[in-house]
Amino acid sequence: MFKKRRIEKKKNRKKAQRSSSVKEGTTYQQEVEVNVNDCNIIQQIPSSLTLSNTDKYLVFDLETTSLSRNSDITQLAAASGLNVFQRYIMPRCDISNEASKITGISFCHATNKMYLNGREVETCTIQQGLLDFLDFFKLNELPILVGHNITNFDMMVLENRLKEFSMFSAFIASVKGFIDTLKLSKRVFPKADVDNYKQQTLVKKVLGIEYAAHNAKDDVLSLSELFSQKLQSRCVEDDLHHVNFNSCKLSLKPLVDKKNY
Repeated sequence: MFKKRRIEKKKNRKKAQRSSSVKEGTTYQQEVEVNVNDCNIIQQIPSSLTLSNTDKYLVFDLETTSLSRNSDITQLAAASGLNVFQRYIMPRCDISNEASKITGISFCHATNKMYLNGREVETCTIQQGLLDFLDFFKLNELPILVGHNITNFDMMVLENRLKEFSMFSAFIASVKGFIDTLKLSKRVFPKADVDNYKQQTLVKKVLGIEYAAHNAKDDVLSLSELFSQKLQSRCVEDDLHHVNFNSCKLSLKPLVDKKNY
């Protein structure tokens, strides 16, 4: 009887874990999301990154199959100056109803085709999309990635997929670091002036522009305007983070504790 109850509890626990995996921010697979084993053993705390007048910025955004950090990517977009990159990516799993409602992206298994608001879009594989994304970085030497609320979601999703295809080392070597405009905006814009710090709200309040949010390309183009006009000049070095910030956070903790001690 005890064994039967234990098995039943285990089943219920797994069911709860599956249910919670669609929520943004859920670390339901820690070895994937913040994998210390994937990170080189760090012998010293990395030095701070510095900003320069010659830095180039690359704004990016992605859409996903769900709100989990281990989601598949369905759309990947970036912009650097007048150069714009976009790929719709064939999902390897179902797109959740919630994600589809937010992004307008759906996938039909019967036709093996992807649709944006009911209209078919051209797709590529996740591996090809990531390779093309890394190629886009070559337009600038060591660009700084810029995105809104990317620290806790986009960077982790991107890192997980890059690691899956053994591209994360190439990614680290291709960029200088990243800046999260959510954190930057909270420092620059008083909340009383903008109501909230959602990207769509900031673009409307600060620039007077309305656009279709939750489309990666539109998000990138609007954020590029906001960043170049209102935020870039306000960046300080504390805003710039290493691109392996999340993966090495746990590995660095003992060193930080030792240093503080």
